[in-house]
Amino acid sequence: NFGVRVRRLDRSREAVYFFILFNNLFKRIFIHLKGVAMELTSCMPEHWTKDQISIWNNFENHWQQLLDGNIEEFLSYIHSDFIGYGHESPLPVDKPWLEKWVGFWANTTKFAICELRPINVKIHGDIAILQVIIFTIEKTSGGQGVRAMRRYTMTWEKAKDKWLVIGSHNNLVQGY
Repeated sequence: NFGVRVRRLDRSREAVYFFILFNNLFKRIFIHLKGVAMELTSCMPEHWTKDQISIWNNFENHWQQLLDGNIEEFLSYIHSDFIGYGHESPLPVDKPWLEKWVGFWANTTKFAICELRPINVKIHGDIAILQVIIFTIEKTSGGQGVRAMRRYTMTWEKAKDKWLVIGSHNNLVQGY
């Protein structure tokens, strides 16, 4: 129902309302940093079409692979001609760069919490544009939790058996 509430707002207020909901959620989260396996959580608006649900399910599975440390499976969702910008690189990135970075990141970063929240999904034939907020709390060696919010716009292309990321731009949200 989160998506339905946001859907009823006019576009000029959507981002502000979304920010307020997330900020209040973050203040109420109790962090338990001792578990090993971690499932991501997300919500999907009830009004989405079958195609939008398919893209979202694909995205959730893509991220679950990362959380589970299945790097090869995670990368199988990335098109060989992928291009994009990541918050960790001032230069454009491609699939070979991601293969290096994601392997390192997955081996050095452990998550206590990972929450995926959709903003929008637009479908244009075999191309889909997905906008999403990803909130994480990363475990540190000292037992502390470091929170981060990332804003993604991803372009997906429908392949034979699943959607593949052909372009992505993400950045860290500051000051939430």
